[in-house]
Amino acid sequence: MFEYCPAIAEQVKLALGDEALSISVQERAQWFSCYFTTKKHLSIFRAAGVVLLILAFTVPVALLLGFLGALGKASRWPVISQICSLYVIMVRGIPDIIFFLFVPLTIEIGIEYVMHSFVYCRDSAEPFFNGINIQPCSEAAIIPTQFNRIVLAVVAYGIVFGSFAANIIDGALKAVPFGQRETGSAFGLSQRQVFFDIHLPQMWRYALPGFSNLWLILIKATPLLFLLGIQDIIYYADLLGKMATRRYSTYPHGDWKLWYFIALGIFYLALTMLSQLVFTRLERRFNKGMVINETTSGRV
Repeated sequence: MFEYCPAIAEQVKLALGDEALSISVQERAQWFSCYFTTKKHLSIFRAAGVVLLILAFTVPVALLLGFLGALGKASRWPVISQICSLYVIMVRGIPDIIFFLFVPLTIEIGIEYVMHSFVYCRDSAEPFFNGINIQPCSEAAIIPTQFNRIVLAVVAYGIVFGSFAANIIDGALKAVPFGQRETGSAFGLSQRQVFFDIHLPQMWRYALPGFSNLWLILIKATPLLFLLGIQDIIYYADLLGKMATRRYSTYPHGDWKLWYFIALGIFYLALTMLSQLVFTRLERRFNKGMVINETTSGRV
């Protein structure tokens, strides 16, 4: 906070209560510089950082689960193939909002059960499951923190979007011409070498359009973070945009929710445009050396 903030805040409060007093453009600019640097306001910038952090950690988790799901579906072992196919179908068929509530809750209960039964309360007479109620001992109970919620959010997002990534990767692997792999085998390459040196590099050019759409859907799904108790930018935009009166606020103002949500829309739009730019360059990188039909923008 700037040194002039207390004085300018009091001056503006007086001007709002007395129409005879006027506020200059410079004073308004100073007031806004103080208003946007308050502790409460800085929280919205930290919340934006939390959203970006969750996105950054969700991507590798979703890609890992996607690769495991895609390779598992193509496995010659029926059990593995059926389990991976069930994972993809189940997650895609159940609404995301249910998974965002179910997965963190299941993980918390599982950890509490292990801590209750095998670590802290092995000799306790109180059972963990009391009918339909769950009663962990006080030592085993998980205390919700912001860090715990962020970790659970990454796991939940990773599981949900990993299933969509699995379908994208599966389709991209199948789209690579068989002749490419057959040629590698004819040159004496092992199956491992064919996969990592020929199959996998060419897979990306087919997968990137799907990954681009999936990334944008992931960005638009971040407002669901409030379901896990995370105070995200939507929460702070709603909180800060509410009317603040002269009696209870140092910086009184009217109902500014509209402007806050417009700012959020600009933030998400800028993130989307930046993402599109990155994916466009990646597509050019992976299409380099490939034959592209410029007339139809398709692959030949």
